[in-house]
Amino acid sequence: MLSTVENLDREILHLRISEELRAKGQKRRHELGPRFYRMWKKGPKPGEWVGRGFWFAILEWAEREKKIDEFAEAIEGLRRSIRWNDGDPAWAPKLLGRYHEKLKKLRERK
Repeated sequence: MLSTVENLDREILHLRISEELRAKGQKRRHELGPRFYRMWKKGPKPGEWVGRGFWFAILEWAEREKKIDEFAEAIEGLRRSIRWNDGDPAWAPKLLGRYHEKLKKLRERK
């Protein structure tokens, strides 16, 4: 269980992530992918409830750079984020399925 201070630190981190995503915009969010991935691996690590944009940035970067392992890990992170923030929405399997198809294509091209 996280302390109040740790929860507050994570919420502030989530706000910073949201601001960075907004500043880059959807067309350039992939530029944040490498840094967000390092953040996920080495810290400061956002919580499971981090917004989907965090994972979309990593997915877009990993796909562009053909980073298969990072792409696969980001799909799982996105799945957890959706479950945490949205429950079990009807649209999630279709979205995740598209990313799994992209992963399959990335692996085939390897």
